Amino acid sequence: MCFLTVYCIKLISKTEYSNIGSAQIKSYPAFKYALVFLMRVLIGRMMSVSAHNMPFPWRSNMAAHGKQDADLSSTPLQILFHLNGWYFAAFFIAEILMFIYKGVILPYPQSNLILDVVLLLLFLGLETLRLFYGWKGNLCQRSLALCVSVGVLVPCAVLSVYFLLLQTFVLRLEFVLNAVLLCFYSFELVLGMMTISIFSRANIY
Repeated sequence: MCFLTVYCIKLISKTEYSNIGSAQIKSYPAFKYALVFLMRVLIGRMMSVSAHNMPFPWRSNMAAHGKQDADLSSTPLQILFHLNGWYFAAFFIAEILMFIYKGVILPYPQSNLILDVVLLLLFLGLETLRLFYGWKGNLCQRSLALCVSVGVLVPCAVLSVYFLLLQTFVLRLEFVLNAVLLCFYSFELVLGMMTISIFSRANIY
């Protein structure tokens, strides 16, 4: 439109006289600018009509993409995963120190001590896997990853109960630490199931 308007201005500016009927009259600047304005309005109208009638296939795709990218992640669940990660790091270090204490001070059978240490290392691996899939599933809105996290939560809870009640020697500090860890698991299980339900209703896998 701009190039066509400039071309019309140059064409009109070169014309010193215009024919109206049989008379020769001089073209005034007001007439020239009025004609340019009229042509600009007509060209703009034509372009707007053609743009309005032109199909935009990406509009529906953008709408669908925006609907799919709606934020369905659970903020409380993500906060729990973050706190649980730091808490379990402190829990693991405390358990290692308490095993050293029990191995030195208490008459801890060597076979039982080795078994408990192996179970603690297994606990570390499962908890890391659970937090990774839970973190990823919640942030990326993937119900399958969250299902894996909830599934791994079961053996983690069993190991926590073992260190709470069933190991050879249970210190009072261990009882408190495992009880708090089980509280984390309870809240994460409830919020995880709720988030999986929200993702499933939104058809997000």
